[in-house]
Amino acid sequence: MNRTLLTLACRCAGYLLLFQAVDATFSTCLGADRSDAGGAGSFGLPGNRTPLSEVIFVAFDTETTGLSPIKDRIIELGALKFCNGKVLDSKSWLIYPGRDIPHRAKAIHGIGNNLVKDEPSFKDIYPRFEQFIDGTVLIAHNARFDIAFIQEEIKRNHLNPPPNTIIDSLSLFRNWFPESDSYSLEGLCTYLEISPEGLHRALSDSWVIFQILSKGLDTRDAVHTLEVLQKSANSRPMKF
Repeated sequence: MNRTLLTLACRCAGYLLLFQAVDATFSTCLGADRSDAGGAGSFGLPGNRTPLSEVIFVAFDTETTGLSPIKDRIIELGALKFCNGKVLDSKSWLIYPGRDIPHRAKAIHGIGNNLVKDEPSFKDIYPRFEQFIDGTVLIAHNARFDIAFIQEEIKRNHLNPPPNTIIDSLSLFRNWFPESDSYSLEGLCTYLEISPEGLHRALSDSWVIFQILSKGLDTRDAVHTLEVLQKSANSRPMKF
């Protein structure tokens, strides 16, 4: 190979390395497009070593008319999107349940019939929720409760479930904070000296999940990949 060809080859190799570096930079959480990486469902599978700093999470919560996913309905859905300790976006939807809200439920979350009577149905807001969580890992406190309600609403309205992996923060925080007297969000806030605002509303509870998770990660340098976080929860990844 003559000197000219050698010079061109070196320049091409340099440009290739530069393009790879730029691509890696734009694949971080604030600019990532996960559509070519197996979709949202690929995050959180066993063995996934994606650095937590590159994972976009959505903490979410539901408020309902009662405790039965079959008999009761979702009346509020809140979601908080964050990455690497920074909040990226938040959404909250009030939902018309098509039935009365019992006084015992209103006593918990404060949502009454007048507050939701003119709001859209779950079927109407679901595409917005799907869009908001696209390409993210979900986290919810006592996730089985929220999953069961959303699954029933999806089934009831003949919708398709999203592919996102879900981590249960209840299991995670039990392992992280064994000395806490309670593993409710309120109890964990007391233990960790977090001042919550408006507990038992969907978006407020999502904020608290984010705060507790952030506080836990601040003292756990070993929890640095999605795989290790899932192992910390000591439970299998869940799906809708």
